[in-house]
Amino acid sequence: MLLNNFPKFIAATEPTNIIWENRHIKGINYGARVVGALIITGIMMALSFAMIISFKQTSIHYQQIYP
Repeated sequence: MLLNNFPKFIAATEPTNIIWENRHIKGINYGARVVGALIITGIMMALSFAMIISFKQTSIHYQQIYP
């Protein structure tokens, strides 16, 4: 039971369909998706780095005030 309903399962299609369903994406559309993913990854890494540096600076500051 899941939320008072019995789940219904359907037989899976061929596993290679998952791979081939997105093979039609080519050219500029594919490149744009890759660049978009790289930009998002870069932004997330930069934000993480900035937060770690900020927290470390705060920690050093308070360690000097309260040894």
